[in-house]
Amino acid sequence: TSAFEGGIRVPGFIHFPRILKTNLNVTMPVVTSDILPTIMDVFQVESDHPDWVLDGISLLPYINHSRPVDSARQKPISIFFNNVKAIIDNNWKLLYNPEVGQCDLQAPYTAEYLMNRYFLFDLGKDHHELVDLSQTEQSRFMKMKEEMKELEISIIQSQREETKCLKIENFLFS
Repeated sequence: TSAFEGGIRVPGFIHFPRILKTNLNVTMPVVTSDILPTIMDVFQVESDHPDWVLDGISLLPYINHSRPVDSARQKPISIFFNNVKAIIDNNWKLLYNPEVGQCDLQAPYTAEYLMNRYFLFDLGKDHHELVDLSQTEQSRFMKMKEEMKELEISIIQSQREETKCLKIENFLFS
């Protein structure tokens, strides 16, 4: 598994004839954690725990055309597995410690180069993630790094309070 776009960006579809009467092309990035909020919205179901953080967003406003399908995503997508972390905020992506790259063992994607580093990409201009902008887009880099830290705090909070995990992996704040 790779956290680069080639490993995570795949086409998807929703089949729901009761709501979707025609084909609809949503170009905004979506993620599997958007499925639950969408289903809850469709069936008008409220959470039993409204104080718990609900990952993802409802896609219903895009499906029923109350929000334009090409509008910006209102909440970043987060990806955390092993020690790999990424947040995608529309065209911008902050990636930490991707472990494997698009061209393993080929410069600049050698394992040593990828380990314990942050990368910032403008996916609108660089969908192959070849140009790291973490040094030239410092304010965006720092803002997204802070957002990643806040998401990590939220994950720990969920593990402790919602699922009552006894052992919480310390993968945060690298």
